[in-house]
Amino acid sequence: MISVDEARQKVIDTCLAKRGELGLERVALEEALGRVLAEDLCADTDQPPFDRSTKDGYALRSADVQDVPVELRVIGESKAGDASPPRIGAREAAQVMTGAAIPPGADAVVMVEEVESLGPAPANLRADAFDSGRIRIKKSLSAGTNVSFRGNEARKGDVLVPRGRSIEVHEISLAASIGVRRPWVFNKPRVGILATGDELVSFENEPGQNQIRNSNSYALLAMARKSGAAANLLGIARDDLQDLRQKIHDGLESSDCLLLTGGVSAGKYDFVEPVLKESGVEFCFDAVAIRPGKPAVFGTRGHRFVFALPGNPVSAIVTYHLFVAPLVDMLSGGEPRVPSILNARLENTFKQPTGRRGFLPAHFEIRNGDVYVSTVRWRGSSDLAGLARSNCFLIAPEKQAEFKEEECVKILVPSF
Repeated sequence: MISVDEARQKVIDTCLAKRGELGLERVALEEALGRVLAEDLCADTDQPPFDRSTKDGYALRSADVQDVPVELRVIGESKAGDASPPRIGAREAAQVMTGAAIPPGADAVVMVEEVESLGPAPANLRADAFDSGRIRIKKSLSAGTNVSFRGNEARKGDVLVPRGRSIEVHEISLAASIGVRRPWVFNKPRVGILATGDELVSFENEPGQNQIRNSNSYALLAMARKSGAAANLLGIARDDLQDLRQKIHDGLESSDCLLLTGGVSAGKYDFVEPVLKESGVEFCFDAVAIRPGKPAVFGTRGHRFVFALPGNPVSAIVTYHLFVAPLVDMLSGGEPRVPSILNARLENTFKQPTGRRGFLPAHFEIRNGDVYVSTVRWRGSSDLAGLARSNCFLIAPEKQAEFKEEECVKILVPSF
């Protein structure tokens, strides 16, 4: 039995050593959310591509406003998209809008609220500084004030988003801004999900006596797809050697990563580990010092990966977050996600057995900038109702048995 940290690192190291070459494909930008870039996104031009104003106001020469107050003549305007803004000479200014080009000759922008309008405005327009033929400036400005100069964000050819980055909202916006219509991305890894056990029936069916609906497959399916995988359900394998052999064989042939749940304990009909060994799977670990989730199995066959997770739902979910998620990240072309762990103030007392690191369903809140957490009413690793009351897992160290109110603890906040 190995520690949680050792098991997670074993998954990462094994993936680096065993995974084959990751396939690539082009996708439409509008379909790229959540995919991992297989190319650098580079600026196709200087950013911004011209000197532009960052404020609504007046473009002027900074040299004209060193001795203030000073009056300037307004000779025109520059609005966003104008191709030929007026040239600014001595003691001249032009109205300019946010994002518009800085007129030739100007090197600064004074904000409209810092300008005094002189002279009457046309009758059909508002009587404010934007409508005046002359303005008075009472505050001196330096060159570059409220101006974003060409290339100060990026130069043509600069790498803006590196290969291996997940494409999220910011990356979508940036890709559109540089004209990337179909980025190269890594293929989604194929994840097959197989539940095992005679006690299971499809969620669509009414359970018979001493049977339960299969919930694990759907939890794992949702998590795998949230992780970026192309995940598929492979059905339910019965506690029968021949049926299990056939379904594991089919799963290994059709998947980059095969996930099984159930059949990994020490019971009479727990056949998963022997059948995996028969199928040529080499085990990297077959037990982890974790509660819940001790009988978690991880192995490989060639470039394919296999997890056999416990059958209890909470155990399967916890072990997915800790061990499967980083492997799916790496098979997707990205970096293994780092668990989101926060410090929190405990709001109740409880006890737990020592010897294994616990991940207990809990609920946290942020109040006045501080994180507070309390365990939820939970009856063990099959208690999905208790899990539904939680939004995090409280991490209970292996050697600590008692936890007291107001104690500082760590919590794992699931990333999906």
